[in-house]
Amino acid sequence: MSTTADTRFDVVRPMRGTEDDHTADEPALLLAAQAGDERAFGRVVDRLRGGLELYCYLMIGGDRDSARHLLEDAVLTAWRERGLIEPRTRARMWLYRVTSRVCIEAVGDQVSALGAADCLRGEP
Repeated sequence: MSTTADTRFDVVRPMRGTEDDHTADEPALLLAAQAGDERAFGRVVDRLRGGLELYCYLMIGGDRDSARHLLEDAVLTAWRERGLIEPRTRARMWLYRVTSRVCIEAVGDQVSALGAADCLRGEP
């Protein structure tokens, strides 16, 4: 089965055994990010970007461009809320939580907009 680059969603999965390598410095990176280190924050996000983008894609029903925009919104939200990271929180859990919230809010906004459009047309 061949797919085009437009319809295929590429996700790079880490090789077995590398997750520990990537998470070994995670607490230090999160502390640095909390202190305002943009490079540390970027490293944390970059490690999870593929999975987060796929998560957005699935949460909103398969629109790749919207998924990318929502991921950028989630990353900006995470940056603004970096001071709220609990000391023992794992980066993955924290970023997926922020991303979930951003996607749910976006879907809620779409549903509200559709409901308002129905009301304007006189539909229940």
